[in-house]
Formats: sequence, C-alpha cells, structure tokens
Amino acid sequence: MRNHLSGSCKPPVMASAVRWAENVCMARQPSGLEREATTTYDSQCTSDESWSACSVQGLGRKRNSDAYGVLQTAHGYAFAVADGVGALSGSAAASKAAVEAVKRWSADRTGSLLDEVEGLYEEIDEAVATALANEDSGATTLACLLADDSGYLLTAVGDSEILAVSATGETVLMNELDHLPSRPNVLLAWIDGKTELSPHVAQLNRLPALLCLVTDGVTKMLDYDRIGRLVLDTGVQGAATALVDAAREAGAQDDLTAIVVSADLFAPRE
Repeated sequence: MRNHLSGSCKPPVMASAVRWAENVCMARQPSGLEREATTTYDSQCTSDESWSACSVQGLGRKRNSDAYGVLQTAHGYAFAVADGVGALSGSAAASKAAVEAVKRWSADRTGSLLDEVEGLYEEIDEAVATALANEDSGATTLACLLADDSGYLLTAVGDSEILAVSATGETVLMNELDHLPSRPNVLLAWIDGKTELSPHVAQLNRLPALLCLVTDGVTKMLDYDRIGRLVLDTGVQGAATALVDAAREAGAQDDLTAIVVSADLFAPRE
C-alpha cells in the first residue's frame, strides 16, 4: 500500500469487531452486543458514559460532508471520523462510503486486525470508488481508534487529527498529517478510490485521559491548549459538542466533527 504519498504502515496488534453507526443519534443501552441506531445525515451529537461524538454542518456549506462512526460490541470499540475534502461534488458521498466500508469490513472480518488491516483500506478504497463513479470529483480523509482488551490502534489518512489529552491538559498530536506544512489546505494524501494509500498506523498500550478525533474544521479554529482545557473542563460526555460549539463560535465556516473518548473506556459499568 506504499506509494509516493507521505506516511508509514506499521503492523498493528489488536482486534475489534462488528457494527457501525454513521452520523447517528444512538439510543443508550446498558448491555448487549450491538446498539441499534437511526442513521441520518444531518447534524447530530450523541454520547455515552465514556465517549461523545458530534458533527455539525458548516455555516458556509450547503451540506455536511463529514461523517463519523461509533462501534460497540462485547469485544471492544471502534471510532472514526471522515472529512469530505473541500467543495468537491462527491466528497459527502466519499466520507459516508468510507464509514460504510469500515462497517462492512468490521462485520465480515474473521481474522485478526494484524492480518486484515490492509484489507480494511482495500475495502474502503473500493467503496469510495463506487460512490464516486457518477461524480465529477470527490475525496475524503479518515481517522480511527480501534480498541479491545489487548490494546489500542490509531490509523489515519489525510489531515484529520488524533489528539491525546493528558490529565493536566497537555495535548499532543498522535498521527502524521498529510498536508504541506507551509500550506495546510494542500493535502498530500486522501481516499478517492484511485490514488494508492499509505495509511499511518500506531499502537498504544493505554489511552490518555482523553483521546480526540477531530476534522480540520475544529483544529483550524482551536489551538491544542484550548482543546485540552475545554475537553477536561467539560467532561467526556459533553466534550465533543463543546469542541464543535467552540469552533463555530470562533467563526468556523467548515463542517465540524469531533469524537472524544475517555481512558475509562473499558471501566466496569454500574
């Protein structure tokens, strides 16, 4: 999967599993293998005890080209944000197709993530190509957290960011960003069903106090110090909405999407 695009693909070690919801308002349930969800493509915010997610259409956009996915099974969790690139006509379809592809891959996978992560991106690429077959153009970024009792895997393509927030508010970027340092609006890697992929992959033994997956609409308006303080002060259940609201109040015109996950992801529930 390597090519001229910047990036690396280190072997992951972990497993995850079965069902996704895309831009959803999820009904909270105390137990069970899967959550039922109503899929929508409007602005949506939802939360659980150990995570929150929010996606809002940009003030300067005709539709929300972002998508997010949340997975919970008996074996673990998965979280992802996808950001349709720019004003390209098919980018909303591309971001949704990427999330749907992860959903199918998660449902069908029988082996370990270590053995099948390359197949994940192959399925995403094929799905995005199909979604864009009747579009003039389109592309998406992707950032994911996969988690089970063996560890945590981060993977990303493009410029959506994975941020670790410590208990003191220190905020650190966890993935390489595929854009020109001097011109952040110029992407070096994306998913469009045609361009070869070189995803960034990293393994964690444990989560930071809070882990944030955010599209660049958020980080263009909020610096890391502000993000760290905001999510800690708000608490995980309101953190994603707080990030989106703060970015909009700061004047964001872009679509805004955030997922915030707590280190207590696997803590016993009362």
